[in-house]
Amino acid sequence: GHISVETKMESMSAHLFYLIIVLSHRRQGYANRLIFHLENILQEKNISRIILKHSSQKEPAKSLYIKYGYNESRTKKIGSLKMEKTQLKGT
Repeated sequence: GHISVETKMESMSAHLFYLIIVLSHRRQGYANRLIFHLENILQEKNISRIILKHSSQKEPAKSLYIKYGYNESRTKKIGSLKMEKTQLKGT
């Protein structure tokens, strides 16, 4: 799997760019582990907000983010969904 994130210390936020799991390894908990690990690292750095954008056509990804407490914040353009999570605490 692969996860890419950019932190912005001046705003104490992070932008999750990519969360990629090879097709043959999906639905085995790898995405859960990557998100859990990422959130723990960000929490240690006192980052309190994560923003992500993803294709609204990827329902399994959306369900995963909702499971971890991310909320839809707005749709920026057709086929794209913005989600965010604030107040990272012992996820």
